[in-house]
Amino acid sequence: MGIDAFSPSWGLGEKSLHRMLHRNGNPTARNLGVIIKSIAEDLDIKPRVKFA
Repeated sequence: MGIDAFSPSWGLGEKSLHRMLHRNGNPTARNLGVIIKSIAEDLDIKPRVKFA
C-alpha cells in the first residue's frame, strides 16, 4: 500500500503528498493535522497536544 492509496482520503494530491513528506519537504500545519487525524482514526487513538 503506497501513498497513492491515502492521498484521496486525505484530500491531498499524490505528488503534493510526496513533496510534502520528502526529507526536504515543508508541510503546513493543516496538512500534517489532516494526516495525523486520519491515522489516529484508523488506529482508534486520540492524539494529545502538549504545550511546553
